[in-house]
Amino acid sequence: MRMYDLIEKKKRNESLDEAEVRFMVRGFTEGAIPDYQMAAMLMAALACLGALALRKKSPMLALGMVAA
Repeated sequence: MRMYDLIEKKKRNESLDEAEVRFMVRGFTEGAIPDYQMAAMLMAALACLGALALRKKSPMLALGMVAA
């Protein structure tokens, strides 16, 4: 398992399973996963949340938010 693959998976808005999350947390807390990779994972996760929020709003409001 590689952190790069987990980041790419999250960028595609796919869910991480329990083993993947454990690998990520354990690796980060033990120093095996560098800060910049965890930052990339958090950015990917936040982007997924932002996309979800836009889908829940009305299409017209979402259009206005994108144009702003």
